[in-house]
Amino acid sequence: MKSPVFLEVLARDGAVQHRQRFEQLPVRIGRAYANDLILDDPHVAPFHATLEEQDGRWVLRSGETRNGIVVDRRAQGQVDMQGHTEVRLGHTRLRVRGVDHPVAEELADTVSHGWEGALPAVSGLALASLVLLADEWLGGDSASDLFTLLLGTFFGLVLAVMWAAFWALLNRVLAGSARFGRHLFIASLSLLVFVLWYQAPGILAYRLSWPVLDRYSDLLLFIPWALAIYFHLLTINPRLSQRMALISAGFYVVASSLTLIINYEETGSLANKVYMEAPWPPGLRDTQLSTVEAFIERTDATRSGLDALREKAER
Repeated sequence: MKSPVFLEVLARDGAVQHRQRFEQLPVRIGRAYANDLILDDPHVAPFHATLEEQDGRWVLRSGETRNGIVVDRRAQGQVDMQGHTEVRLGHTRLRVRGVDHPVAEELADTVSHGWEGALPAVSGLALASLVLLADEWLGGDSASDLFTLLLGTFFGLVLAVMWAAFWALLNRVLAGSARFGRHLFIASLSLLVFVLWYQAPGILAYRLSWPVLDRYSDLLLFIPWALAIYFHLLTINPRLSQRMALISAGFYVVASSLTLIINYEETGSLANKVYMEAPWPPGLRDTQLSTVEAFIERTDATRSGLDALREKAER
């Protein structure tokens, strides 16, 4: 095997936390200061293992340790270290790679570096302010004064900033940078979509005469938040888009299931509404126009049918 060799300390997701180069073997690994690679792990022995070369192969031998070298959940005394072999010493995951180990191709930089920092943050705050102010104004009554509108907008902005701060903290922990401005813009855009989407089920149900859309509207309202979670997660790690999509879909399934259970326990029905609410103008309905004469004819036919049913019940 070619020298030098690299010992890599891995995180649980496989990301490299630390990489150290060694020009020659053997390499002693453990918690004691006399080792070549010192691991600050209380579950690692003072002299836990030694990396050696044997017959042209890298071999990791266990030292004086009760925990051994764990591979695939089994403790072993000796492990052949190939390029993709991962072992666990205590709670620390390791792998060994040579100087000639192949690396993946360079990824295209698709990040909009100009859309970072203050620009998306200010844009997000402005967008959230307009959305919240418009929602407060449309949802309030004629007696609402300016102070009431601004107070509701302020509390909404605080919640949006706290939501973005949570994702920024998670971004900082998992990816090394906060990207607060980007997360605040995503939160503000999600808020806009949610406010518009909030009325969509009722409007569609009224226009298309599909009351089920309005009666189960709570299930549809989770869609904007599932999309928001997806884009927040994608900002943290854009390389795991499929996994992030599964997490977002899982959120939607769990939230929808809990909503159905709560509705059933409270009302005995899975729907969140007993009947369709219709506070919309009649011109919005997608129905064919009818003359007065045709309406009266249909009414007479309906009454005749009801009279027949009543007479049958009285016999």
